Amino acid sequence: GRSRENKDPFRGVSALSPSEQTLFLQDNSIARLEPGILAPLASLRHLYLHNNSLHALESGAFRTQSRLLELALTGNRLRGLRVGAFAGLAQLRVLYLAGNQLVQLLD
Repeated sequence: GRSRENKDPFRGVSALSPSEQTLFLQDNSIARLEPGILAPLASLRHLYLHNNSLHALESGAFRTQSRLLELALTGNRLRGLRVGAFAGLAQLRVLYLAGNQLVQLLD
């Protein structure tokens, strides 16, 4: 039940296979991506983080995801995007940002 709610939704990331290609984390309450938290998952191609509570993206949050093709950030609370937020996403083809509160792109 909710009494054992895990405060760290990424606690199990290190237990995932480094060859994992798809990660579904949508419809949670994730408010922040800690720098380097996704580093063990360098083979990710699809990352679904829609319908969470992300309010900012750290510069370089996805720097180890050079193979990522699709990133879903729809339905979060993003208000601005910092330069470097998507650094390292050399192969990114699809980026979903609809349903946020974007008002500016920041330096």
